[in-house]
Amino acid sequence: MNVVSHPELRGTLPTPWSGPRREPAPLLRAPLTPDEMVGLELEPGTRDVAQRMLAHGASPDFARLVLSEVLREGARGAYAIDAAAAVLARALPILPSPKRPRRHERPPLFAFVGPTGVGKTTALVKLGRKLREAGRRVVFASLDPVSLGALERVGGLASDVDRGEIPLALVRTADDLKKLLRRSGSADAVLLDTPGLSPREDQRLDELAREVALCAAPCEPQVLLVLSAAAGRGALHLSTRAFAPFRPDGAVLTKLDETDEPAAAYEALVRARLPVAFLCDGQDARAHLLRPTGEALSELVLRGHLSGGAA
Repeated sequence: MNVVSHPELRGTLPTPWSGPRREPAPLLRAPLTPDEMVGLELEPGTRDVAQRMLAHGASPDFARLVLSEVLREGARGAYAIDAAAAVLARALPILPSPKRPRRHERPPLFAFVGPTGVGKTTALVKLGRKLREAGRRVVFASLDPVSLGALERVGGLASDVDRGEIPLALVRTADDLKKLLRRSGSADAVLLDTPGLSPREDQRLDELAREVALCAAPCEPQVLLVLSAAAGRGALHLSTRAFAPFRPDGAVLTKLDETDEPAAAYEALVRARLPVAFLCDGQDARAHLLRPTGEALSELVLRGHLSGGAA
């Protein structure tokens, strides 16, 4: 069957929306035109790639885009899946690891934003524990009284806070954050939790984006959009558009253990041109936070799960 007439791969790709802070990623080109595809067949290897992508949540348009790259490279048979894995590994950038600030430098602040129920607080605590295990001095803060209480409960932080081992406070302004930093002494990282909002709360999203920007002023801010890999394709695209006012630097994918279709979340990040920072594949706040690799990202799309290709 000719790739153009494959029933699940017809149509053209929609124009991706313009990402908030980065140049358009040149890593995936436009799909081959019908003229370019004349004579190109979906033989068993490329057909297997298409079926895997569709089974794990990729849209037909996105599968066609990746297949076009595979066909351009002339990969067929057993080589098709390797070529597809290489395409997928390079199509989604990985955000660099957080660096320890030098003396007199402002500490980095990681603001976790996203829809209600995606696991922002749990992901934030996971990152905080990872940083502390690496010898970093971490300050926890929240813009939301409700999530402040959740921060204390998640992962047993409450006992550490009671012993004074973890600075944690409700902040509203840049002055609040400055006071917290003074009380805690020097900090290698500030982790800022925010209230979850519906992607349809346009006014509140704009207000919260301004609050985050103002509050984070004493630090070097980095905004991470938290998305559930278990969400549907429509919900994921709605969220990436709704949280554009925050100008996110990257994304955290949570709940990878709760879905067989993580390719939808991968695709949403590619279309939004959002690098991925962390992957979460479980509820344990003391574990299940992974740094992505190209191999891990391609596994999500072609295998539907992680199998050790993350750090």
